[in-house]
Amino acid sequence: MKVICFEPAYSDKHRTVLRAFAEGAGAEIRPLSDGYVDCDIAVLFGGVKKSYEPTWAKQPILDRHQGRSLIMIESAFQKRGEYWAVGFGGVAGNADFRSEGMTMDRWLGFDIPGRPWMVRPDGPVVVCGQLIRDTQVQDVDHPKWCQETVNFLHQQGWPVLFRPHPKAATHEEYGLNPGFIDERPLGAVLKEARCFLTWNSTSAVDAVIYGVPVIVCHPSSISWPMGIHELDPGSLIYHEREPWLAGLGFSMWNLDEMKAGLPW
Repeated sequence: MKVICFEPAYSDKHRTVLRAFAEGAGAEIRPLSDGYVDCDIAVLFGGVKKSYEPTWAKQPILDRHQGRSLIMIESAFQKRGEYWAVGFGGVAGNADFRSEGMTMDRWLGFDIPGRPWMVRPDGPVVVCGQLIRDTQVQDVDHPKWCQETVNFLHQQGWPVLFRPHPKAATHEEYGLNPGFIDERPLGAVLKEARCFLTWNSTSAVDAVIYGVPVIVCHPSSISWPMGIHELDPGSLIYHEREPWLAGLGFSMWNLDEMKAGLPW
């Protein structure tokens, strides 16, 4: 079986992670800029970002590989920068991590404290803003979605706050009334929230662990199984979290584990 990790010239971090994975999988390493080379399994760090031309070279690879002939590596859902998600066919909710039916042992080893589900009938609905040019929302009009979502909830009489992405250049790019904006740290907002509403942000993972129910609007979110999918804060669901958390544990790996071939 021929496995190739296509490494980009634009990111030292991506190259480091891909080389660790290649070591554990016995894979070849090829420069992304040299173009596609035929293989059984192609390995990429992240997808094509339309606003960043150096990533466009991934498109011919994605055109040829999907499902279990493609491995995608991306930042993890927790302990980002220390762990990375590794799955077949895509990232986040679009990936197959082969992690169903796993035990909780690995998740518990991350030592990430969780909280019981919170029921706050008087708390605000917190709408999560994402980076507008991020790959996760690049195919939708994210500011329009934020505006329509906040306005709909407000018109329905729900107390609503909008939390911009902390790396957004300015909250003004979302086009919302400043009265809805809450730029406090995520933990402070979650302490008060009735629920957390997102298009597909990884922040919903933090909310679920924190005990805040989620509304998730697109199945590309890793948190899709944990939430409801309609804009109805009156119909929240408090799912059993352990099977989902166990799966998260077996979707994330550090560099030493990659070099040892554990995700492979």
